[in-house]
Amino acid sequence: MLVQRSADVVGRGFARFSRLTRVSRVAVRTTHLLSPPPAVVPVKAGVPRPRFSVMIPAFNCARYLGQAIESVLAQALPAEEMEIEVVDDCSTLDDPRSVVEAVGRGRVGFHCRPSNGGASRAFNTCVERARGEWIHILHGDDFVMPGFYGAIDCASRRWPEAGLIAARCFFCDEAGVPEGITARLPGMEQGPTHDPSPFFRITPVQCAGVVVRREVYEQVGGFRPELVYLLDREMWCRAVFAAGGVVLADVLASYRRSTASITGRTRRKAAQLVDAERCAAIMAAEYEGFPAGTVRDDIVEWARSEADFFRSRGDTEGLAACRGFWAKRAGLRHRVAAGVIAAEAATRSWTRRLLRRPPQA
Repeated sequence: MLVQRSADVVGRGFARFSRLTRVSRVAVRTTHLLSPPPAVVPVKAGVPRPRFSVMIPAFNCARYLGQAIESVLAQALPAEEMEIEVVDDCSTLDDPRSVVEAVGRGRVGFHCRPSNGGASRAFNTCVERARGEWIHILHGDDFVMPGFYGAIDCASRRWPEAGLIAARCFFCDEAGVPEGITARLPGMEQGPTHDPSPFFRITPVQCAGVVVRREVYEQVGGFRPELVYLLDREMWCRAVFAAGGVVLADVLASYRRSTASITGRTRRKAAQLVDAERCAAIMAAEYEGFPAGTVRDDIVEWARSEADFFRSRGDTEGLAACRGFWAKRAGLRHRVAAGVIAAEAATRSWTRRLLRRPPQA
């Protein structure tokens, strides 16, 4: 099983990745020390097994949690077919328990971890506590659309061999207003595929829309604690490769882009970029044909794009972190391309100013 792969294998994968890339010493140290994914113990015999476990990890997101719970309750199956539980990762700024009591009305369970452990440990707690055949990890600041569980249930019966089933998602702002949508994956719409390549360069599905069989977690292990920003991409890649995955064309969930989320907090420190290097090293170890050089270019370009984002907002901390990451890894062609892009932007800005200038008398 994948969960039994040794750390030496991952180390060799990182060596392969690093031959094609220029990576940070921090990434080298941490990736060589990677252990196999944490094991997931099967549910004990005789324990009642609902069809779905909807597990809602929460950390300082109480203002959104009510919407997440309500979106599930609006289409919830009977309790014997669907368990619903909020798992609090020791929130420090709000009280998710009170939200569960007010909105859950006795239908939603609540569990508080003994200490804050970050995303991977919160997600793994969700998996460990889940008793259902299928596990849906719905972030406390995300929500599902009407018909989500009905569509997933229908797909799981149509393709009983599938280990992962997902729906497409809206990208929403903090107010829940849609700003974008995840792309279709035609190669995954017609039945289960074991091809992990759609996950090599991007995260094509969002956690809010993904449901995984519990036995798949038991087979491949839980979320890697070494990853933060891309731990879901690496997990879905493992699940698809081992058990097959389907991605529906329907848009049935919403992922909220929140500055309070883990991704929002780490973005200003360029931690997501270092995380991308670790994720790439793991994938290089696990999958033949992983395009290490192309992924390296993607990460360098991502760093440049992030630096531009923070520059446009006057965020000097985020700009310095992402610019520093880019400067340590960018080769000559990356620098030339960045210069061309900067020159084109300057030309456009100059042209706009010229067109706005009043004509001379």
